Amino acid sequence: MKQVKGPWIQDYVKMVKSFLKDSPEKKAEFEELLETKDWDIINSFVVPTEYYDYDSFQRIGRAVFIVIAQSNLQAVQAYGGIMIEYLLKFYKRVLVEEEPIETLQRFIGFHTSYFQAVDSHTEMMYCSETNAIIKLKLVDSDKQYPEASKAFAYQLAGSFVKLAELAGAKNIQIKIQEDHGGNYVYNISWD
Repeated sequence: MKQVKGPWIQDYVKMVKSFLKDSPEKKAEFEELLETKDWDIINSFVVPTEYYDYDSFQRIGRAVFIVIAQSNLQAVQAYGGIMIEYLLKFYKRVLVEEEPIETLQRFIGFHTSYFQAVDSHTEMMYCSETNAIIKLKLVDSDKQYPEASKAFAYQLAGSFVKLAELAGAKNIQIKIQEDHGGNYVYNISWD
């Protein structure tokens, strides 16, 4: 069974709860996008050390992207940086000061370990002192919600940029490309 560890779904759940508290009239929009078991997760306490259904993670993430972020990829990318700051409070070993490449490599390993039985993954394709090329490889089943896949790809981009920055990189640039297979390639460079 495909699963995701709590921290990856926890913020989505918090966002949905907070948004519906402030805008209860938007619940119908969420209901069009979510299933009963997704609501069970949203209405529960998400435990960071537990694993949750991966398909629910995708649907909740898609709903957050469409309803809350209004399909704004820049907002999702910015959120990726915010999420990293939150995660680093608990997973400090991911960050290596003055070592952007090592930090990115640790995050890739960390990120991959938080998804069980999920064939999609991130991998470092190339790195030098001031550049990294990372690929988010998606399998067909993860492409069933293309807007969720794209939003997740942009969220990761924001995470990569924030990690490089926190590790000491300056003047960070990132280019995101979707390849012909529906995977995402990130070219990150810095001074």
